[in-house]
Amino acid sequence: ISAFAHIVAAVVLTGYALFWAVMAWAIGARSREPERSEHLRRVRESQFPPTTVPVPLRVSMIGLGWVLMFLAIVSGSLLLGLYLYESESIWSIVGEQGRFGSLFYLKLGLVTLIVVGHAAMQVRFRPALAYLGFSLTVAVALMSAALLR
Repeated sequence: ISAFAHIVAAVVLTGYALFWAVMAWAIGARSREPERSEHLRRVRESQFPPTTVPVPLRVSMIGLGWVLMFLAIVSGSLLLGLYLYESESIWSIVGEQGRFGSLFYLKLGLVTLIVVGHAAMQVRFRPALAYLGFSLTVAVALMSAALLR
């Protein structure tokens, strides 16, 4: 179940990152500063889901990203915990010559960059952050696939 939850969280998080990249491109292609910043701010602060859920239970679009990242990180941590439980030592999993090796640490570094970039988007949205966030998210997903081998 943990692997399935992690895969679903990664797919939805990748879709979320793609949403921001497309929004940045579409709004950037049709407007100039300061209109562009204002449009992107409105999207960033818009509530999700827009209907069917009472207003107190809605989350901003940027808040949705935090929820998705939390789910992906927690499910990945649980998955790692299961691998550790089944192994003889932690180094047989995350050591340089272990099952995951240095690719695991590269993935952790990229996940950290995604979180930092999302925090920067919360302060001030820049299209380059959306493009970078999508690229990093796809890179992490590809690394996850490689780690499963």
